[in-house]
Amino acid sequence: MVDSCPFCERAKEEILYESRNFFVTPGLGQLVEGYLLICSKEHFIGLSGMPLEYFDEFLDVQEKVRGVLSRKYCNPIFFEHGAVSRARKGGCCIDHSHLHAVPANVDIYSDIERHFTGRRIESIKEIKEQLERQKSYFYYENQEGEKFVFELNESVPSQYLRQVLAVRLGTNRWDWRIHPEYERFNRTLERLRGLI
Repeated sequence: MVDSCPFCERAKEEILYESRNFFVTPGLGQLVEGYLLICSKEHFIGLSGMPLEYFDEFLDVQEKVRGVLSRKYCNPIFFEHGAVSRARKGGCCIDHSHLHAVPANVDIYSDIERHFTGRRIESIKEIKEQLERQKSYFYYENQEGEKFVFELNESVPSQYLRQVLAVRLGTNRWDWRIHPEYERFNRTLERLRGLI
């Protein structure tokens, strides 16, 4: 546990699901209702920093989230601003591993690819290579489950992928600190509690 980390100090009543090493909670700044975060209980800088043995459990939690969001909203997209150190944050604003799960009929791949070079990967486990190379990254998974990693050779603005997604959704309310969207957050809690 790290002092002042909002995920290490998460309120129990905001948790929709827990496994041994992960929990699921609505994200502040709900760009759409149903916007969830899959977070590690232990403090890792990003998903690439998690031990390899955690990934099977993580993938199980991700599939549960995909299932409930698909039933209640639509197939989600997933993304991570992949930090590998405090200096190489990859657009991340909270240094604690978390994957965004967003039920929205959008594909932001072309928006990311326009500015960054990516490659398709078979498994999210492959992002472990980014930590070994000390390269921050974006991880993106589209509604069809195709997975991509974009290596970042430059610093990017905080919440970059949220900004890209907000444009696709036709809103400028991408910054969760300024626009926490508490009403949507609470609706997501109410609608999904007990379903994952």
